[in-house]
Amino acid sequence: MALKSFLFILLLSTAVGPVCLGQTGTYRFEDEKGNIYLVDSMKKVPERYRLSVDRIPGGPDLAVLGNALQAPMASGDAAAIRKLLFSYVYKDPLIIGFGIASVLIALIILFSKSRLNRVSLYLLLVAATLIFHTVVVVPHVQKKTFIFGSAAISMTPALQRSEILPYRMLLNEYATRPASIKPWDIHWKLRGLASGTVRLAQR
Repeated sequence: MALKSFLFILLLSTAVGPVCLGQTGTYRFEDEKGNIYLVDSMKKVPERYRLSVDRIPGGPDLAVLGNALQAPMASGDAAAIRKLLFSYVYKDPLIIGFGIASVLIALIILFSKSRLNRVSLYLLLVAATLIFHTVVVVPHVQKKTFIFGSAAISMTPALQRSEILPYRMLLNEYATRPASIKPWDIHWKLRGLASGTVRLAQR
């Protein structure tokens, strides 16, 4: 009985495994003109390119973001790349919700008649901001910048991919060093990453 159960589980994992991998992978291919494409399924890769396709670890975000980066990276449009990065990182329900809540609490503090209430609410706001930054914002920025960097690297032509070490070092600073991400300099770090992406596109 135990042997039959083991064989059933083995057979099931063998059948389901490739399906799961196909759902979570991102596939990169280039056409004859050197245009780069990212898709989230091998079925979306034209048959003539399937022998040269690269599989990149990552979810559907990577494919969507990579294709959105294609035009601005090809033209070196710094403003478009910066806008795409900021939109991708900041347009998150948790961050937007916390921002709205912070503004409301600040207004309550401003119009509160009791000095004790103002001090208490101010301390509460500061404590909540620090906790939210540590628990939510830092992991969120790490994840988003890593995906953005992976997409930018994936959209770089093959001949230039050997020149991306400086960009990887820049990305590493944002994506893997939480101690370096302070609430007051996230904006400037993201601008630096956007500028690095433009330089990568112009190589």
